[in-house]
Amino acid sequence: MNGNREYKSDVFSMLMEDKKRALQLYNVMNNSSHENPDEVEIKTLDGGISLSIRNDSAFVVDARLSI
Repeated sequence: MNGNREYKSDVFSMLMEDKKRALQLYNVMNNSSHENPDEVEIKTLDGGISLSIRNDSAFVVDARLSI
């Protein structure tokens, strides 16, 4: 799939800023069934995990950081 990777990354980051969507993604990835979007804490990681990779999407659910 060709396209602007920066644009795709920005769209994904925008979608994950919504607690309900972030919780849905968390549930699918962890085979869990959390229902309260207020359990989600959106995080912005300054500088990311490595110097070459930017991380704009992170959130905490059930004391677990999802990046």
